[in-house]
Amino acid sequence: MTTEHGPGAGRTAGARHQGRLAWTLALTGAFLVVEVAGGLWTGSLALLADAGHMLTDVGAIALSFLAVRLAQRPPSPLHTYGFLRTEILAALINGAVLLVMAGAILVEAWRRLWAPRRSSAGSCSPSLSAASP
Repeated sequence: MTTEHGPGAGRTAGARHQGRLAWTLALTGAFLVVEVAGGLWTGSLALLADAGHMLTDVGAIALSFLAVRLAQRPPSPLHTYGFLRTEILAALINGAVLLVMAGAILVEAWRRLWAPRRSSAGSCSPSLSAASP
């Protein structure tokens, strides 16, 4: 709990920003879709890697939103502290997922280092394809 007084008293920092979390989730999800489409279209590992990062962002924001909602529940006889710890557990889960995703990206990068794929960058930028011989 907080030690504030006034309209926001008793709310966590996350609870005060629920609307922003919802907007951020929607915008990040839209960018994720665009990056996946672009990465698959061009065969770009960089775009797919960033899309993977965006996926973890979307998951983390969704998990944070859920944790904020749960943290607002009042304490009960069974849960005397309430659900305030859900915000901390959401951060722990997010960190673990980021580590797993970074490992997957490193493995794929290692594979492509020894067996390179041709990237069709020309389909992504017409000015590049016009300049190449």
